[in-house]
Amino acid sequence: MAQTEEDLPLILDAAQVARLLGLSLDYTRKLTREGRLPASRLPGGRTYRYFRDDILAWLRAQRVAPHDVEHAERDG
Repeated sequence: MAQTEEDLPLILDAAQVARLLGLSLDYTRKLTREGRLPASRLPGGRTYRYFRDDILAWLRAQRVAPHDVEHAERDG
């Protein structure tokens, strides 16, 4: 059974975000450290937490223009 947005918890950990986006955990953490993924951390905490809705909004904002796809296919 496929998971829907509503099936996900409101707050995700890095592993859940990695699965949701189809990325490796290491790459998810790298994007977070670089400030490219929206994340939160409690004061003094070492682990990041992600709001489900923020991650989905971030993903929606990553739309690729047809021009970008043509270049990627051509440049291979």
